[in-house]
Amino acid sequence: MKKLSLLFLLVLLTFGCKDELTVCDIPEDTIPSWMDVIIEDLEASVVYEYSYINSAEYENQQVFILKNCCPFCGSVFIVYACDGTQIGTLGEDDINANDVKNEKYFWAPLGNQCTRID
Repeated sequence: MKKLSLLFLLVLLTFGCKDELTVCDIPEDTIPSWMDVIIEDLEASVVYEYSYINSAEYENQQVFILKNCCPFCGSVFIVYACDGTQIGTLGEDDINANDVKNEKYFWAPLGNQCTRID
């Protein structure tokens, strides 16, 4: 019985642990400090309720994309590296949307008006 219990514990520890890291080695439910500054700026804007941030892969690196679904805006979607450095903007002249892979929801404010992308 001891051997069976030990084997069960070993299997549970090996396969039962969820990887808590999400994108850019950031633990789940954690916002990087550089992103806090962007979110604070958004809070003061009229597009806050339409804003959201997705994670994705671009050129073999993980990135964040600041997006919105603002119905009255001409929008530019900014792409950031994990350290907060702006890589470029999403669009045909800068970063082609077809080169961005595995885009997933990362953050949105409470009361967000956009359809969530998972």
